[in-house]
Amino acid sequence: MSDLNLQNLKVNEILKFDDYHHILYNDDINLNGMLGIVKSIYQDKSYNHYQIEVELIDKKYSEDLEEWNNCLWFTIPENQYDAKFTILNRKENKILIVHFKSDYGVERMYPICETSIMIVSLFGGDKSINDDRKETLKKLGYEFKTVERKI
Repeated sequence: MSDLNLQNLKVNEILKFDDYHHILYNDDINLNGMLGIVKSIYQDKSYNHYQIEVELIDKKYSEDLEEWNNCLWFTIPENQYDAKFTILNRKENKILIVHFKSDYGVERMYPICETSIMIVSLFGGDKSINDDRKETLKKLGYEFKTVERKI
């Protein structure tokens, strides 16, 4: 987890919110553990502020956020945000820790670290990393580090 500056985000970065609640009108939206992707960043130099649009990957609040297409907007510096989040697809976070396990005689790759588990969950279905998924993740700049699974 990092107390990163929202102003340093880049479009297409994937965020995992840690210990953060967003206020929508008078409702508190608990984003703890939820994933979002930075869709747009607009900098208004005349007013010296940024507007950052983050689309939630999770659909938990899609009805509440329907008029905003399941997106949250952050305006900085007008509003102060105590947003704690991890950027999952920055270079320092692009090493996925995995292990191999034999399932009915077939050797399969499985995620171990929190980042790899969350990313693989986005694929849905099987929790292993098959060849197609591995190639997709490599194209996105991810590297794999294999460790032995301790039983």
